[in-house]
Amino acid sequence: MIAVYVNEEGTSASLDEKGSVRVYEKDGGAWNVIREIPFDMDTVKGIAVIRRTMIEMVQQLKGCNVFAAKEVIGQLYYVLEANGFESFEAEGIPEEFLSSIQETIDQTAFDKVDTDKPEQVSYFEKTEKDGYYFLNLKKALNLECSLSSKKLLLPFLRQKNFKGLEIFCDHIPRWMETELKALGLVAEIHQLKENEYKVSIITS
Repeated sequence: MIAVYVNEEGTSASLDEKGSVRVYEKDGGAWNVIREIPFDMDTVKGIAVIRRTMIEMVQQLKGCNVFAAKEVIGQLYYVLEANGFESFEAEGIPEEFLSSIQETIDQTAFDKVDTDKPEQVSYFEKTEKDGYYFLNLKKALNLECSLSSKKLLLPFLRQKNFKGLEIFCDHIPRWMETELKALGLVAEIHQLKENEYKVSIITS
C-alpha cells in the first residue's frame, strides 16, 4: 500500500494545499484507492498543532508505511520518519508514478544496504585520519530518496569498521540514541546553528 497526498484535482500536492490522503493498493496491474482521508491545513496554526495534526493523520494510515507527496519537507518529513514511513516526492497523477515508487522499494529491499559494496558506501567519505569518516546525511538523503537515515547508517555502525564518524545533519534521528546505546557506541552532539548539527561517534 502507498499513501499519496493529492489536491482537489487528484494530482500529488504539498500539505499546504487543501486535499486528501489516498491509500492505494495494487490489484493485478491497476492501482486502486482503498481509503481516503480528508486533510486541510488551512485552519491549523502553530508548529505544535501542525505536528499533532500530521501525527493524527499518519496514525490513520494503519497497515501502510509508504507516503508520497509533491513535497516531503519540514514537520511532515520528521513525523513520517519517526513513525517508520518511507517517503517519496513525486509530481503528477498517482496512477502514473506509483509503480515506479514500488519498483524502488522492491529493489531497495532486494539489495539492502551492504557496506561491503563500494557503491553503497560512497556517502561515507574517508578523512585524512586512518579509520575516520565523514557523512553529510542531509545531502545523502536528498540524493537517494529510497534511503532513510536508519537504512543508511545502521549497517555502517553495526559493522564497526571505523574509529570515528562525524555526521552533519539538520536534525537528530530519533532512533539514534537507542541504537547507539545497544551497539556500545558513544556520541557527542553539537548544534552548529539552527537546524544544523554535528554528531561525533567513536568506537572506543
